[in-house]
Amino acid sequence: MANDYSQDLANSLKIKFAELGIHHTFDHEHGAFYFNLRIEGKVKTLSCAILVRHTEYITYMTSPIAADISDVSSMNQLSELLHRINRTVSRGCFELDFDDGDIRYKIYTDCSETPLTKITLTKAILIPSFMFLTYSDAINRVIFNHVKAKDITVQRPDSFTVPMVEGFKEILRRALSEDEDDTNTHKPTNMMS
Repeated sequence: MANDYSQDLANSLKIKFAELGIHHTFDHEHGAFYFNLRIEGKVKTLSCAILVRHTEYITYMTSPIAADISDVSSMNQLSELLHRINRTVSRGCFELDFDDGDIRYKIYTDCSETPLTKITLTKAILIPSFMFLTYSDAINRVIFNHVKAKDITVQRPDSFTVPMVEGFKEILRRALSEDEDDTNTHKPTNMMS
């Protein structure tokens, strides 16, 4: 629904994007931020959409590689693989769009109890990126090599041990240097009650 989002939360996110140096576009009608993220590996570029709601925002990171929706067997295998992966993760999940074959990672961030900080925003961006870095080879094996999902070993990701996201090392450094008592921490005013 158009304009069904918190203007205060959207403004707070705009401030955090500026502090982190993230260049983005904003759709005022739908309350959505859009930007691309370059990562190391075969995928190279992920599309990011952050949808603002009333007291939360949802990050969608989408791969440029999509499944062929006309290949039912491949779609089923990819769906099974993503379900197997989702059982290993503790925050967020992979989604497969059966209408267009898009593969995305979705993560929800609640701002009703905790103020928005650069760290929470950075995590909402880096966690989906990390998941694509961790699992893109397995996803590509199912799509391009027609490997069965049950033949791929899916392990729980331990930490950010894969190569870090290009261009986000500086953003991460800025976020981690944030003083948690910083007066620039913004909590939308309509969430204060």
